[in-house]
Amino acid sequence: MKLDFNIASIWAALVTTGTAMLWLFTNIAWAADIDRIEIRLIKQEIREIRRDLQDTDDDTVRAYLEAELNELIDVLCTMKPEDRECN
Repeated sequence: MKLDFNIASIWAALVTTGTAMLWLFTNIAWAADIDRIEIRLIKQEIREIRRDLQDTDDDTVRAYLEAELNELIDVLCTMKPEDRECN
């Protein structure tokens, strides 16, 4: 009787562990997915800064935005060197 209880406990633990691993495998974002999301966000920020550059007449704000734009392009080119922004 005690042996049956131990086998059942081990089997339940294995099934639970397998189910948890399967759930993690299907629901965790992979590194490539995270990189694509980050690249998309950087490109969105670049577009927003370019729009802001068109709308501003203040030289101080323009200098700040250009510095931010160059920094974002550097980060983008580090992550995705083949992007058209990097040429």
